[in-house]
Amino acid sequence: MNPKAPVLEVCRGLPVLYEECSHDHGHDHKHDHDHDQDHDHDHAGEHHHGHHAHPNPHLFASPDMARGIAANIAEGLCRADGANASAYRKNAAELDRKLRGLTDEMAQLKGLVRGKNIVVQHGVFDYLARALELKTAAEIQGEGAAPSAAAMRKLVKIIREHQVAVIFTEPQYSANSAKTLARECRIPVCQLDPLAGGPSDPPSDHYVNVMRENLKKIREVLVK
Repeated sequence: MNPKAPVLEVCRGLPVLYEECSHDHGHDHKHDHDHDQDHDHDHAGEHHHGHHAHPNPHLFASPDMARGIAANIAEGLCRADGANASAYRKNAAELDRKLRGLTDEMAQLKGLVRGKNIVVQHGVFDYLARALELKTAAEIQGEGAAPSAAAMRKLVKIIREHQVAVIFTEPQYSANSAKTLARECRIPVCQLDPLAGGPSDPPSDHYVNVMRENLKKIREVLVK
């Protein structure tokens, strides 16, 4: 490890979401206010409105945030390695063109799905939900463990009261609880891939292809 290596703040300037810490499954899910990383307040572990809160780290799961991250990386690499700055800028421009295509698709999709209520397994899709103006009514597995019977009853109540349209699952978690809730409430389950994992040697267009497939699935399940 090189202690003199430059550190890139890849989330700099991006509107980060903060979450209230909770060990209770089946709870109503609420987004805290967005916070710009340029500001020196509201860091992880601080209290928001009397609650312990921490930043949601899953910016990568939404193409609009990925564009900002990529731009920050390119800027940092140009500063750290000026001799190759032209190559970094060229590659960054090509990636931004592809990501902009995704964000354009998101803008169109938002007009069709905004305001609809969803349930998720945990907060990995919070940034994507924000970009599409979807409302996350609840999380199934806030800390990764399967919810208790009492928590499942509470989730059923939330789903019915909020007229939740779909439960989004992800490959990293078991979908058993989601499927049980879906059967009980007669709503669909849809698996999206947040790219929290994947192949060890993915193709260069892997992110774009997976995110485009996610948008396609959202359209299919929410646009009737």
